[in-house]
Amino acid sequence: MFDRFDVCDAYWLFYCHWHRGGMTLRCEAKGRGIAEQLDRMRYRPSPLLELDTMSDGAREIYELLVAEYHHTCCPYGDAA
Repeated sequence: MFDRFDVCDAYWLFYCHWHRGGMTLRCEAKGRGIAEQLDRMRYRPSPLLELDTMSDGAREIYELLVAEYHHTCCPYGDAA
């Protein structure tokens, strides 16, 4: 089970690494970019947040986002 922070951390790093204009299909449907949606939720990432410091749940969500939108591995090495 994922918590809110897993979801937010995963989307934040996905946004930072892959940007995509800040959009996913869900964001496009709501008319907001990833950063805008996270800001609306008052999410503030840790300055130490990176792939190697993410929780297992956040990493799993991140990998699903990358697979869905890029069909490749993490841009900064093996995400596994």
